[in-house]
Amino acid sequence: MISVNNTQLTPCSNISSNCVVWQGPDIPCISLCHGDTISDVIAKLAEELCTLVNATPTNIDLSGLDLLCVLPQGTEAPTTIEAILQLIIDKICSIVPGEPYVLPDVIVPACIDPLQPTLRLDLYAAYLANKICANIASIIIIQTTLDNHESRLIDLEISVNLLLNATEEKVISSCLLNGEVPISELLREVERVLCNLENAVGSPALISAAINAQCIANDTDKLNGTGTYSSIPGWVTSPETLAESNKNLWLVVCDMYAAIENIKLTCCPGACDSIIYDFTAALIKDSQDIPISANIVFETSFIPVGYTDCPGSSKITITDKNSISITTLFPIASTAGSPTGIIISLGALFKYADLTVLVEFCTTNDTHTCSESITKIIPSDLICPNDLNLVSATTTSLTVTFTNVLGTAAIYDIQLVAVGTGVIGGSALITSPGTTVSQVITGLTSGTQYQAEVLVSLGGSGKNCGNLGNPEFTLV
Repeated sequence: MISVNNTQLTPCSNISSNCVVWQGPDIPCISLCHGDTISDVIAKLAEELCTLVNATPTNIDLSGLDLLCVLPQGTEAPTTIEAILQLIIDKICSIVPGEPYVLPDVIVPACIDPLQPTLRLDLYAAYLANKICANIASIIIIQTTLDNHESRLIDLEISVNLLLNATEEKVISSCLLNGEVPISELLREVERVLCNLENAVGSPALISAAINAQCIANDTDKLNGTGTYSSIPGWVTSPETLAESNKNLWLVVCDMYAAIENIKLTCCPGACDSIIYDFTAALIKDSQDIPISANIVFETSFIPVGYTDCPGSSKITITDKNSISITTLFPIASTAGSPTGIIISLGALFKYADLTVLVEFCTTNDTHTCSESITKIIPSDLICPNDLNLVSATTTSLTVTFTNVLGTAAIYDIQLVAVGTGVIGGSALITSPGTTVSQVITGLTSGTQYQAEVLVSLGGSGKNCGNLGNPEFTLV
């Protein structure tokens, strides 16, 4: 600035800028106030100008700029004002006046056309229009089909009503008469077969007398080994059916056989008298109570010093109800007296019925060879649903739910029985069940208490699980 004493300003009068006052409004952004001197005003404006001229990315925030439409794909955004302005100028210069607009590509959903990932916008619109027209045509066909089904259902209802009002209903007999027969004819055949069966097997009173004729008590000592008959795996302490009584009978016969065989081997003093062959057998089950292996323990066996295993002779054979077996060799000389058992995987054996364990022992001292075979039963049974639940579906139906751990070959016969009267309100036969079963049973009576009775069968074995679920579920 020219100093106030510069004589070249003549004839102007010399006035200091500090003496001239700013009469304008306050300007907060540069801290300028009404009443400041002109010197302050010019100094503050000069400072702001210098700041703007010397501006760098560190003091100017460029993060809010959206440069996607001018930024080449894959290029990083510039960080200076000069570079941003040049990028905008280059983009404007690249625009050719009068150049036609190019329609963008649209991503085609895979559910519409998996073979065309993208289409131009106009082609995509035409494609959608064709799809809509095709859907409309399909809907018309579906509606026609539904109308046709409704007509058939009406005809079916009429046929069913006519059949129900017939003089006598016919049923299909798959066992006794093999065909469609009147109910009265099937009933007569059932009576004839039942009478023949009773004459051959005996009346219920005779069967009950045969069951009660068991002379071996639970506390009777076994003939083979130690312990009572009630300690034999599978022994039924209070048999109520012919099957349970026959099972006990076979256990006694097997025990007698083993005792007689032992007498034959040890009746006279010999080199094998001091040897004790014995074992216990139990099932190992997983968290869902499914048998997975058998544990054979020889803690009660005794092999004297000097005796070793006969080469390849001591073996364990486990047989299921279908006569399928698995055999494992084992060293009796080293396992006798040990509480640690031999774990044998059941593999493909049928695990839901009693398993027969045959152990063939053989030891030798190079002079004498001693051997014995012992058979025992490992009891097993089908698994009943442990989480069966009844849930109200409607005022005349219930939904039965439970978890199936027996696989798709299991069959469940479920009956809903009225509490107090024993009348079966409804039933369902469930075949090929999944892991989770949910079955609606209809035809029930509102206001009645029901409980579920379940019969499960698998691979020819059956088990009556009795009453399961909510014992007194009342329909409202």
